[in-house]
Amino acid sequence: MRCGLYLFRVRPPALLVTADEYFDCHIPHRINLLFAFRTRYSGRDDSRSLDPERYRDLFRCAKDMSFLMTRFFCGELGIYCDEATHQIKRAEKWMSHFGSTRVDVSQISGHPSCRDLCQMYEAANQAVAHIDDRGISHWFQCTVDDLRMVAVINWLEGLIRDHIYSDAGRDLARSMNLPQNVVS
Repeated sequence: MRCGLYLFRVRPPALLVTADEYFDCHIPHRINLLFAFRTRYSGRDDSRSLDPERYRDLFRCAKDMSFLMTRFFCGELGIYCDEATHQIKRAEKWMSHFGSTRVDVSQISGHPSCRDLCQMYEAANQAVAHIDDRGISHWFQCTVDDLRMVAVINWLEGLIRDHIYSDAGRDLARSMNLPQNVVS
């Protein structure tokens, strides 16, 4: 299966994707964008790590993209961060995609990284996606903050695996190991 722009040459973009396209192309593409910061800048895998000072542009792009994909996956999981209260809430307009399930707000609210998740969500809204004059800064500016981001990314990986893939009878590892989704 080929993914990406090729699909739009075969079928107009207004038509919905199939389950296989969703699980094997659409979501893995966004997972790779979410993971890019962790992969390149957490020090987890020295063979794929980059020096943030030497590759400052890529560091910033990966960080901003992780913010945006955090927001994206909150939406896919049926939650959002209310910027007035800084609390995770149940999204009113949510629809299961091919058997995926909504995450329970209490499962998120009670997690030690909930506050960091909200801050990443708000960074996506204020500093990356919308450039809000009232809050173009964000809480993730130091190395220790980068570790908080990695913790949220790790947590989201489990939520994606459980609620988007497993609950729909799909295997995240299989989809991520398809040739078009492997990142070297």
